[in-house]
Amino acid sequence: MRLSALGLLLAVVPVLLPTPSHSQAGDEWFEDLPTEALIPGGVAVMPLANGDAPKPSLRFNNKPALTVHRNGLWYGIVGLPLDVDTGEQLVNLDGAMMLLEVEKKDYPRSNINVTNSATVRPSNAQQARINRERDELYVALDTYSEAEPSLLKMQPPVAGRFTSVFGKRRYYNGQSEPKTHTGLDIAAPTGTPVVAPSPASVALVADRFITGNTVVLDHGSGMLSMYCHLSDTDVAVGDTLKTGGKLGEVGATGRVTGPHLHWSIWLNGTWVEPELFLYHQSTH
Repeated sequence: MRLSALGLLLAVVPVLLPTPSHSQAGDEWFEDLPTEALIPGGVAVMPLANGDAPKPSLRFNNKPALTVHRNGLWYGIVGLPLDVDTGEQLVNLDGAMMLLEVEKKDYPRSNINVTNSATVRPSNAQQARINRERDELYVALDTYSEAEPSLLKMQPPVAGRFTSVFGKRRYYNGQSEPKTHTGLDIAAPTGTPVVAPSPASVALVADRFITGNTVVLDHGSGMLSMYCHLSDTDVAVGDTLKTGGKLGEVGATGRVTGPHLHWSIWLNGTWVEPELFLYHQSTH
C-alpha cells in the first residue's frame, strides 16, 4: 500500500498540524508548493512542524534538503535523484529517520541526430574542455545561500511548446549508450526572451561546449535552475532578478537539433522535474 509523505511523517514523528491556508499572488489564489511526485526525478513535499516551531533540519542522501515556511507550517521539499532506488528511502529530520516510498517510473527513449558531431564524439582536447566546464558547473551548483526561495511556484521561463521531456533516455547519432535528459526542452524561435521564472541571483554565466551559452540562477537554500543553448545572455554573476526579469534569448548553441531552451532545476544536489514547479503542470 502506498503511503503519502504526510502519512509516513505522522506515523514516525507525530505532530499537530493546522489546516493549510492558501497564499495570494495577484488575483489568483494558490498554494506556493511544488506538486509532489514520489518517483525518480520527482519531489517529495513533506509537512514537518507547526510554523511557530524552530526551523527543522532535514537531510536526504547526506545533503541538506530545502525547508520552507508556508501556510503556517514548515515543509520539507526533497529532490529525488533519477537513479534513486524505488521502495523505501530514509529522510533525516532532526536526527529522527522518516520513510518515503518511491514508486517506479519508466521514462521514454528516443533517437536524436545532431549535425555538430563533435558534441557527440569529441576530440581529446574537446573532452578536456567538457570535463573542465562540468567541474565549473558543479562548483556553481554547490552554492548554498541561507535565504529560502521566496517563490516555489514558477512561471515558464519562455513562451513556447514543451518538446523533449525531463528524464528521457536519448541516443545521439546512433550511440549504444543513452544520455539522460535532465531538463525540460521548450521550443521557441531564436531571439525569444528567456526570463527568470521566480526571484533569484545569477550564479554562473558561461559559454559551454555541450550546453552552449548557459545561465545558472540561485533561488536559495540549495535550489538552483539552469538555462541552456541561449543565443545571447543579458546578465552577469551576482545580478539579482525578479520574476520575469530577462536573462537571455533562445538560441541553438551547443548540442542541439534546433533553437530551444533547455531548462533544469537542481534541488538538494540532484536534477528534478521542472514541470512540478509550474503553476500548471502535466499529469505523470
